Amino acid sequence: MMGAIALLIISSLIHVVMLPFLPLILMAMNSATAIIIGAMLAVIFLNERIIWRYDLSAFLFISAGCTGIVLLSKSSEIAMTTEIVVDQLTQVSAILFLVLYITFIVVDYMLKGWIDN
Repeated sequence: MMGAIALLIISSLIHVVMLPFLPLILMAMNSATAIIIGAMLAVIFLNERIIWRYDLSAFLFISAGCTGIVLLSKSSEIAMTTEIVVDQLTQVSAILFLVLYITFIVVDYMLKGWIDN
């Protein structure tokens, strides 16, 4: 279990570091696809049950939100320099996002352990 949490934290760090390098559209599509594929893998490997009343609506909302992001986004790319990327990664909002995101993962892990006991 600790290995899974460590991998989740590492992937979150990589996710935040990659944000300045690619458009939000790609990240949104990747995240939405990961959620839906993750649910399918949970059914296959963890013997989870799909409750269509809840899961179908969740899949539809995820797909609609992702489609909305794609339709409302800008289609032009901005040239990135090293200074722009470093500036974006060292902004207070980016650092705060990273700290809160990792804190949420750790608290979620701690609550799961507390609830299981």
